[in-house]
Amino acid sequence: MSATQPVQEGLRGFLAEQLHDPQLTLAEVRRHIEGFSWETWEMLVDWRQDGTPHRRRLIARRVPEAGLVPPYDVPGQWELARALQHAPGVPVPTPLWADPTGTATGRPLYVMEHVDGDVPVPWNIHSFFADAEARAHLGRQLIDVLGAIHRIDVAALPTGLRGQADGDPAAEVWHWQSIYEQLGGEPVPVLDRAFGWLSAHAGDVSGRRTLVHGDFRIGNAIVRDGSVVAMLDWELAHIGDPVEDVANFCMRLYRGKLKIPGGVLEIDDVLSTYRLSSGHDVSPAQLRFWLVFNDVRSAVTFLVAADLFARERTRDLRYAAFSHQTPYLLRHVMADLIADA
Repeated sequence: MSATQPVQEGLRGFLAEQLHDPQLTLAEVRRHIEGFSWETWEMLVDWRQDGTPHRRRLIARRVPEAGLVPPYDVPGQWELARALQHAPGVPVPTPLWADPTGTATGRPLYVMEHVDGDVPVPWNIHSFFADAEARAHLGRQLIDVLGAIHRIDVAALPTGLRGQADGDPAAEVWHWQSIYEQLGGEPVPVLDRAFGWLSAHAGDVSGRRTLVHGDFRIGNAIVRDGSVVAMLDWELAHIGDPVEDVANFCMRLYRGKLKIPGGVLEIDDVLSTYRLSSGHDVSPAQLRFWLVFNDVRSAVTFLVAADLFARERTRDLRYAAFSHQTPYLLRHVMADLIADA
């Protein structure tokens, strides 16, 4: 029996129960290896309903053995996905069923529709678009989606999102500072200084409170025929300052060879498109604050990955590789602090 066979059998049993067909079959089952948050399983499902055969490609998101952004809240993700179905201008895969107790496969999961398309990333952006205008067109679409996310009525969202009960617009900074301090390893002076800088400049936040995607970038969008058809990976979603998302899109880490945000759009175009989409300006001080934060958060995430590997919580060598990549992110943080000085 292969290592993945128990998961496949568990998924088959779970879907057979949801679709009321004990003879349901799965084909082309595979686990996607990209990404470091949820385990992602893709499968082709065949079943019968009232004697009529049906076929559908589905995606299961399963709590990982050692994930980078705990806690993994399947009921919370499920309820958020359902709420986003009714948000104008925010394309997301349709959520179908959830197993919040992990009965089916040993770990909690939820199932959603498969969305056809590609996921472009900054370092291979040239293979997706014919020219600069096509890239910029997609970039503006993404920023329009971001504006739509930030227009969602917070009161209409499910309870339990991080930051929902906290009136501090910089609360996300303290959340990640706590994760850094709980690692318990050797202190990283650059990060100690950066968290001090963030504390001293906390007044630079916008003061707005919206739904924040938390990892808004081109690598989390499905694109088909030049259009954004779904935004993925909402595990970092919280209530906070929307400029955090704008800054995440503009991070140097995701600029690729073109050295522009997302590899698709000049930063002035990002800000002007966001102004039109959201109705709000982003000041240089606000953008700088959240750019520093996103570099710091990414560095902390890399430290978490290396720690998980060192403690033998995972044998995934990609986690070990983060130890090598962390200094490059710390250079970004240093550049942020030097630029401010």
